[in-house]
Amino acid sequence: MSLTFEEIKDVYNNVGSIEQTNKATIQKAIKHEERVRFHSEVSLDKEEVTRAYNNFINLVGELLPDDKLQMFKTLFQFPVATVPLLDEIYTALRKLFDGRNPVYSYDFVTKELENDWREYRDVKLSDKFWEDEGFEMMKSGINSLVVVDLPSEQTGDRPEPYAYFIELKDVIALQDIEGVDIEWVIFKIDKDRIGVFDDEYYRVFKVKGGRIIDIEIESTHDLGFCPVRFFWTSGINNKLPLVKKSPISTYLGRLDMLLFYEISNEHLNLFARFPIYSAYEEDCSYEMKETGYYCSRGVLKTRNGEYVFDGTKPKSCPVCSTKKFDGAGTYIKIEAPSRKNNNADLSDPVTITTIPKDSLDYNNNDIKERRMEVYRAMTGNKGMSINNKAVNEKQVLAIFESLEAALRMPQQNFEAVMEWVDNTCCLLRYGKEVYKGASINLGTDHYVMSSSQLLDLYLQNKERGAGAGVLDMWEDRYYESEYRNDQVKMARYSIISNLDPLRHTTNAEALVMSKEGKIDNTTYLIKTNLSSFILRFERENDISIVEFGKNDNFGNKIDTIKQSFVNYANEMQVMEEINL
Repeated sequence: MSLTFEEIKDVYNNVGSIEQTNKATIQKAIKHEERVRFHSEVSLDKEEVTRAYNNFINLVGELLPDDKLQMFKTLFQFPVATVPLLDEIYTALRKLFDGRNPVYSYDFVTKELENDWREYRDVKLSDKFWEDEGFEMMKSGINSLVVVDLPSEQTGDRPEPYAYFIELKDVIALQDIEGVDIEWVIFKIDKDRIGVFDDEYYRVFKVKGGRIIDIEIESTHDLGFCPVRFFWTSGINNKLPLVKKSPISTYLGRLDMLLFYEISNEHLNLFARFPIYSAYEEDCSYEMKETGYYCSRGVLKTRNGEYVFDGTKPKSCPVCSTKKFDGAGTYIKIEAPSRKNNNADLSDPVTITTIPKDSLDYNNNDIKERRMEVYRAMTGNKGMSINNKAVNEKQVLAIFESLEAALRMPQQNFEAVMEWVDNTCCLLRYGKEVYKGASINLGTDHYVMSSSQLLDLYLQNKERGAGAGVLDMWEDRYYESEYRNDQVKMARYSIISNLDPLRHTTNAEALVMSKEGKIDNTTYLIKTNLSSFILRFERENDISIVEFGKNDNFGNKIDTIKQSFVNYANEMQVMEEINL
């Protein structure tokens, strides 16, 4: 839908015939995003997350009396205590970009155009854009819009489209299509300009005093759709597709309670570290004749019995305050023995009370378990140690499946928006006549475990006597993880593993096999001298095994190198016979 100038002015001024059907929903989305940001983003003061902070404090106010609420507010510190936990969770989720088998497929009429696009994408719209800016938006701006825009002036032979984000709070008005695509959008660029994008135009208007003054930029595009869409696809539910479902949306209630208990535990720690002293209170006759203020259990009251406040706290009696308990700990007064309390025993006028250790342990363990519950649910890490020798092969594979499952939802959302952005950029740069479409898959298998964990799994399976196929799988996974950013080393490992005649056998084990007649002497010599044979082959051919036969069939390459190793082994046997 292309907006006329009059329609734009009407929408901007919130009048006229065009009515947004999603105004209330947009506000819900902004509120939800603020709540997600409250736990996810490092904020230095409450002004950055005012509404989310106030909502949380209102919740706490329903749970605590006023005096404890004041102490809770005092103990509340920024950054919020749940942010470190979310940092750990997001670190695990970031592995969605660390796929072992990603696919980026583009359909152009010529290979030259595809190569041009891949080169352009690497420079202007690399995966770093999504891994950095995109991932941060997932954490703090899940309801943002993504725009594919063009420079105001073209400098190269082809258009140079680029992408950026618009936060929902900067959107003045929009019309969405099922909560994902956009018909048109009006958004704030800065205090003096607004952008208006639809299925025909890129337009920028100058504004002043809440009114549109003049048009600054107007350029057409022939996409046939608005070059703007929501960053995230998944909605919170079917009824509210515009309110986006963050990876932590389901756990916001649990995070609120975790934060409540963490801060409450800090309150407990203020006095639980030290004993509580109690003694009988003494009568205080202090009274201010001018005002009528008098002492009541250490604080001042008016003639009407109301507390006198010093800021937000009841004002202390100037006489009683000079008798306060000094040092670490808490001092309280109790009613002295009298007829009113049946003449309580005076034999122990001063007592010392400590908090039971079981109570302290319960609080600490409960908070720890709450943290682990959220972490496990969001990352798929069930806490099962792979170093536990009792964990069998099926359980290890179940761990992998659980870790992979946690990546699925955010990965699908990134794939959808990345594919849309690349499609839009290609259409703007090349046109629909030569560009047919794209397909992006970040991988069905990811590096969800560290290299050291994978090495442990390989060694454990070898110790168990697992078959060659299982050992091949774990060793391959280890080296693929260790060398995933070094293709030369990975290629070298692949060649060496094909040259090794006894891949998962130690030299000591090979010697036993040779003595028992299970392998011939040539195989034994190749196994025990593999590294030396590789270095000799590279010296004699003046080329690395990676580069040797690079343009030949891989099988022929391996057979050629193996034959050289057989010759080396035969030479060694001849020399041994001469020496004998």
